[in-house]
Amino acid sequence: MCVRMCPLSFEEAQDALEAREQTGRARVKRADEFDADFDAYPGARVPAYVPGPDGGLVTVTLTWGFSLEGKKGSVYNTRIESALEQLRQGRRGMWANAIARGRCLVPVRAFYEGHRAETVLSEKTGKPVRRQYRFRLQHAGAFLLAGVQQEGQLSIVTTRPNAAVSPVHDRMPLVLGAGESSIWLGADFATLARRYSDDEACKNVGGVLPWMPVNKNMQEWIDKLESLERNKISAPFYSPMGIHIVKWIDRRQGVSFEEKREQLLNYLEKNGNCTWKELSAGQKEELEFRVRELQDGLLAAYLSQKYQSGDEAWNEDDLERFFKQHKSDYAWELPHYRGAVIHCKDRKTASAIKKQLKKKPVSQWKDILHTLTGDDASSKVRMEAGVFQIGTNRYIDKLVFKCGSFQPEPDLPYTFVMGKKLKKGPESYEDVREAVVKDYLTVYEDAWLKDLKQKYKVEINQEVLKTVNNNGSN
Repeated sequence: MCVRMCPLSFEEAQDALEAREQTGRARVKRADEFDADFDAYPGARVPAYVPGPDGGLVTVTLTWGFSLEGKKGSVYNTRIESALEQLRQGRRGMWANAIARGRCLVPVRAFYEGHRAETVLSEKTGKPVRRQYRFRLQHAGAFLLAGVQQEGQLSIVTTRPNAAVSPVHDRMPLVLGAGESSIWLGADFATLARRYSDDEACKNVGGVLPWMPVNKNMQEWIDKLESLERNKISAPFYSPMGIHIVKWIDRRQGVSFEEKREQLLNYLEKNGNCTWKELSAGQKEELEFRVRELQDGLLAAYLSQKYQSGDEAWNEDDLERFFKQHKSDYAWELPHYRGAVIHCKDRKTASAIKKQLKKKPVSQWKDILHTLTGDDASSKVRMEAGVFQIGTNRYIDKLVFKCGSFQPEPDLPYTFVMGKKLKKGPESYEDVREAVVKDYLTVYEDAWLKDLKQKYKVEINQEVLKTVNNNGSN
């Protein structure tokens, strides 16, 4: 928690900004000696950079601390996790508007953190106080802290500590490195994808994926896309392929063979007498596109026909048997928790809920809660149920794994968990259902293709193959 920092003066901040705009590099004299009289504490007026009307930055002076209506004191730090959660869920909260529209940069020479255990005697009072440690960048005269502001008030954004700060405190200001100030102020999704994506196939094109059919092999994506609005960005989520952040750009209806049959026949009639080598680059591209469309359409039509009754290609016994045969493939590197996070108004309500849900399967909990609370269930109780890996849910992290923290829900402030830790891996295929279904379908499809190859004889017309390979010559 940042309660003291060494900000630049307004003049120094303005000079640094002008130098950056003129030369691309801010100039701030390094200070080897620090004067405590120039340090800022909550309530002080400090310079900050905010976006100007022309798209550039302007220097303003802000009061450090958000006032609380009807209460004494102020809030001078903002947890990045809480602010982004409010932004993602569109909830009303103290930071919702500031994180969405009031991001700013605070130029400082250093910030301070008080040690969680070490104390010294105060020179003013003689009483024990936490020992203060000063942090700065080794070869820089100044650096930028992420902040949020509104109505002339400033709060410093905090995050988990890095290796230098963690021995002293469990939080630290969000220090912005080279190129990260523009990201904090609002870089687009493509910029973030190019900078941080591990997918080499799409990171260089701004994270844009090619058109692809959405089917049961991508159930995690289906779940996210169903709840995502166009041009909105999802929260991070897991799938068997890794960790993802998705932005929905556009959607289009798949095609069937019959829809493209006439176009394909016309194209083949026009270009069917040409070998591949005789086609122009544009014709090759067009043909490849038509074939891809046809493949997608045929696959979609086949799957639609095969599963039109709603019957799956498996039953629950098949999945359970497959899971037991391949259980070692689903071992977890990190601990998980099976159960639910439940938000309600007070401890009394929580006790009543626990009594009703006890010894009932998790799959029935939502129905039970709805019966208890009636039609306006969401206003009285909210529940997130499933299997949670450590690091994926802040409530589970704090209440089960004893790490991290969270702020109570404003409308439902009492939060508790019900369930059990899964230390040795999944106990049932239901714990990893999506992954099991995906793997089972892959095996099922491979077996199906193998069966087709055995059932139907494949012959290669060598004469035609020679024509294709040799541009019509033998």
